[in-house]
Amino acid sequence: MSIANLGFTDPAAARVDFHGRNRLFRDVSESAVRECWYYREYHDECGLYLYPPSSYAIYGNRYLRRLQYDNGLASLRLWGFVMSQTERLYRARQVGKKVIACMGDLGGVSPLV
Repeated sequence: MSIANLGFTDPAAARVDFHGRNRLFRDVSESAVRECWYYREYHDECGLYLYPPSSYAIYGNRYLRRLQYDNGLASLRLWGFVMSQTERLYRARQVGKKVIACMGDLGGVSPLV
């Protein structure tokens, strides 16, 4: 199922702060969250990547609180995917995928650049 067909409608384009993104996430349905897997062939709780933005700040990424963001679902999905980098690499090794590193861990720096 396409995430576009899950009943979420992006608000009018705008910048939002950290708290605005968390409010936006509350409008994302559970079924939309369940469509965001980083390895589709391994459907289990470990493969989901769309979490509330506050999750990543809790893990120590305090700079996220100072940024301005796009308020669309695509932005939430992109940041969720980027911020789940460590989990994706760990999961890849668990399921036998080859992991090739090409540079140091940049975490959330990549989308900022």
